Amino acid sequence: MTIPEIREQMLAAAAQTFDPAIAEQLKVWEQHLHRRAPVRRAPRHCRPLTDATADAIKEYAAAHPRAGYQIMSARFGVSIGRVSEVLAGKRI
Repeated sequence: MTIPEIREQMLAAAAQTFDPAIAEQLKVWEQHLHRRAPVRRAPRHCRPLTDATADAIKEYAAAHPRAGYQIMSARFGVSIGRVSEVLAGKRI
C-alpha cells in the first residue's frame, strides 16, 4: 500500500467506527501522513536527461567499461543517479 492509500483507509475507518475517540485519533494520525513542504530547494546543477544523452551514455559505457559513474556524469552533465538509471535500464 502507498501512503495516500493508507490515509484514505484511515479516513474510511474513522467514518465507520462508533467510538468518537478512535475516529478522532485516526484523523489525527492521517494528518501526520502528509509530506511537509520543503524549507529550501537547491537549484538544478545538471541538465535534463534526453534520449540522445541516454544513448550516448550507453555507448560510452560500452566503449569504456572501466569508466566510473562519476566520470560519465561529469562528461555528460547529468547526475550520477541518472547515469546509474540509464545503465540499469530504468531510464529511457
